[in-house]
Amino acid sequence: MKQPLRSCLLVICLLEIISSLYAQPVLTTQALATTSVCAGSVIDVSFTQTGTYGADNTFRVQLSDGEGYRTLETAMPSYNSSTGLYAVQATIPATQKPGRSYTVRVIASSPVINGTPSPSALAVNAKPIPPLAPSTITECARPLEGVSSMFVVVSLTATVTGAKTQLYDAPVVEKRLETIYTLAKPGVGTYTYYAAQTVDGCESDRVPIKLTVQPIPDTVTPLNVFGGGDGLYGKITYCQYDKAVSLKEYGIRPLPDNVYVNYKKESGDLSFTGNPPIPNTDKAGTATYTFMTYLDGCPSSVRYLSHLTVTVKPRPDKPIIPANTVAVCVGQLTKPASVSTAADGASLVWYATTATGGISSITATMPLTVTAGTATYQVAQRVDGCESERTPVTVDVRPLPTAALTGTQRIYEGQSAKLSVAFTGDAPWTFSVQDSSATGSGAVQSIQTAANPHTLDVSPTQSTAYVLRDVQNGCGLTKLTLTPVLVTVDKALGVEDQALAEAIDVYPVPAATTLTVRLRGLSPAQTARIELISETGLAAWQTETRQETSVLSLDQQPAGVYVLRIRVGDRTASRRIVKR
Repeated sequence: MKQPLRSCLLVICLLEIISSLYAQPVLTTQALATTSVCAGSVIDVSFTQTGTYGADNTFRVQLSDGEGYRTLETAMPSYNSSTGLYAVQATIPATQKPGRSYTVRVIASSPVINGTPSPSALAVNAKPIPPLAPSTITECARPLEGVSSMFVVVSLTATVTGAKTQLYDAPVVEKRLETIYTLAKPGVGTYTYYAAQTVDGCESDRVPIKLTVQPIPDTVTPLNVFGGGDGLYGKITYCQYDKAVSLKEYGIRPLPDNVYVNYKKESGDLSFTGNPPIPNTDKAGTATYTFMTYLDGCPSSVRYLSHLTVTVKPRPDKPIIPANTVAVCVGQLTKPASVSTAADGASLVWYATTATGGISSITATMPLTVTAGTATYQVAQRVDGCESERTPVTVDVRPLPTAALTGTQRIYEGQSAKLSVAFTGDAPWTFSVQDSSATGSGAVQSIQTAANPHTLDVSPTQSTAYVLRDVQNGCGLTKLTLTPVLVTVDKALGVEDQALAEAIDVYPVPAATTLTVRLRGLSPAQTARIELISETGLAAWQTETRQETSVLSLDQQPAGVYVLRIRVGDRTASRRIVKR
């Protein structure tokens, strides 16, 4: 009895084993943990499974609207040993139509198994479009002062009724900000925020908002800073008629080329032209400018903090000079011209010969007096650093006097001679003259004259030499080289023999080309010597003849007065003739 029962139990066990080996796998989808999701979101699906699956098997989640199934993007499943459940995550497509009666199931690929639908329905809500948000925001870094510039305000606009906007500070960080998004302004740089909106618990895609915080420029530093406190204060000064440049070139410290400076005149009567402003130095005056710097539109501060005072000081008058020309003598020590200032506190400055430019000196130039000539110097007066126009001062170095005597000549006894004395230097002159003849030297005569040349009349009774010994004027005495001038005295023209003179005929008078001389009563035994003597006493022509008539050629003789001298033996007769 026991043996048949044991056999029966063995058969039943074998049948159960065989049945379990060849049984169809079963997938059972569990109820969903949530009943409402947003399109594009991820859901958790739990399931149980029995049976054997192939090594290449994959589990997928499908979504059904009651008319068909749509396979969703599904992650790898995980197993919870404490619950005995498998779980996978599946993504609802963002384009999934809204609906309230969706179900899900789990399917297998090896073998192909369709799991049971989830016992709970799933509502899929539509994913809203993103809110309206600025794509870029550009802000300036916080200026040196001002509370209002410490924050950045981001405004979002909901595009769906009832939607609530949200702002995230990073793609993966969900730190939510207030409804009105007021942000503490960060430092210089670029930052990205993300905006979204939520409707019925569904959030839109996040759109980026790029915030750029730009740097601010340095404030203007004026030249010659003299005060602080509420800002920087500097000053520059011009003299009237100086060539001025813009305040950018001379007035403030250099700034980078990309920094824009706004110039604002605060006060003053001094005029300016252009931008950057250039002061007008035609008139004296004062003005104060203030500045604001900008870098790509960002100001350095919320109010003007830098100030520059520009002053144009008046040009002083020229110095007072009694005489523009100073005369000195060669070798004389010079002293500065008599120049005085025309303003209190003024000082004189001297220049070389140019009316502009050059190097100034507080000491007047002392010209050299080694040689005669003129040199012009310039003098101006300086008051409070400003210089007047220059006034020329000419130094005329006068030479020592010289004198030259001319007038070598021949005269006849009883005639006077005119000698000429030519001078250099300034009148009046005093000169010394001395004569000498065969009988000895005469006394030295001192003569004063202002005439140049001076005519010296002499009446020697015999041939006499004249010399100048020295000459003197206001610049001094000059010893002269003794260069004699000779006055030759010939015997007076006359008829030594009256009978011979009456026997002489001379024609034509005046003569042009020839002169005929006739000696009446000249015997062949007598010889007549005929001489033609010039005014200087030289024999211009001479001949001896025994003829009564002789013809003299005058072609080669210059026009003038001549003496015709005829000698026969010891008798002499003379005639004065004129050659045209």
